[in-house]
Amino acid sequence: MEKCFFEALILLCILTALSGCKSPNRDDYISAKLLSKADFIQEEQFTFSLESLSAIDVRGEYVNDDSINQPSIMYAGIGAGGMLAQVVAHAAINSSLQDNALSERQIMANMQIEPISRLVLETKFQDFLGKYQDFYVSIDKADNKTIFLKPIYFVSQNLERLSLKMVVWSGKKNKGKRKQNWEYQNLIEVNSRVLNKDEIDKIISGQGKELLDALLMEMSQLALSSLQSEVTGVISQRLLDPSVKPATITIKTGETKEYIRGTIVEHSCRYTLIRNLRNWLIHYPTSQVLSPEVVGELTDYPKDHPAYCLTKAL
Repeated sequence: MEKCFFEALILLCILTALSGCKSPNRDDYISAKLLSKADFIQEEQFTFSLESLSAIDVRGEYVNDDSINQPSIMYAGIGAGGMLAQVVAHAAINSSLQDNALSERQIMANMQIEPISRLVLETKFQDFLGKYQDFYVSIDKADNKTIFLKPIYFVSQNLERLSLKMVVWSGKKNKGKRKQNWEYQNLIEVNSRVLNKDEIDKIISGQGKELLDALLMEMSQLALSSLQSEVTGVISQRLLDPSVKPATITIKTGETKEYIRGTIVEHSCRYTLIRNLRNWLIHYPTSQVLSPEVVGELTDYPKDHPAYCLTKAL
């Protein structure tokens, strides 16, 4: 009986060790934890701050596959304790190899987007605050309701598409938690339109600084607009509309189709905002959204909104 119990305990330890080493950490990912209605922030109290004041973080996109070829391993018969030690060591080695593989892929992807990296070498996120400048506070003036931002821009390796993944969080971090676990945390993503060949050639030639700044400004403003709408309860209120229902949404980029299960929060002739099943907020160019929901009435944006467009021009 004791032997069976001991073997079960060993197996539990092995599974725990393997699950703890199964995937590397990523700083462009966070599990959503939304504010309750009682915790929504008044618009005049909305403030945000930046985790870093250095130049913007621009990375090349790469295939997110952290699998590695693993050799078959025979564990020596030296008892349950020895076997556990070997399994844990093997799991740790595999985790390290996965991290290294991802790092190498990121380095290679970054090399492919060097024309864009060169143009934004000294660009900072503060350059794109626009009308949200008044809501920005320095870290020393932040309080528990201040939203912290970690924006990361990604570029496809053919330079056709840019995207922004902005990790946001606020409040006190729960003590004793190994993973990110703030009172509020989420991911806001904005995908740009597809650049044409002339625009890409202009970037490669080093003449596309103005074009890039305009794209980065638009994406940053959209992300900040959605952040403000979420933490002040505007999006939550909008989703209470019984006509707003989850659906399978089709996104087409070039010849590639992507299917997302989520809810269309709002849309204009330029951008469509989706809340997916992870509760992330994701913007896509409306021209790439094929779902019939976007054919209906357009959201009436003010002229200073980044998604504003003249609906009569449709």
